[in-house]
Amino acid sequence: MLDGMGIDTGIDLAVLAEAGQAISRHLNREPASKVARAMAARRQASS
Repeated sequence: MLDGMGIDTGIDLAVLAEAGQAISRHLNREPASKVARAMAARRQASS
């Protein structure tokens, strides 16, 4: 939310989302976060 408003949080959302994806893969589960799923879909579409 803050990132979308242009407020710098110092957190790299792409890195955070990738970490969440790695954890989800390790647990053999889909990410619960809608944002994480959307970012993963965007990353796959651009690859």
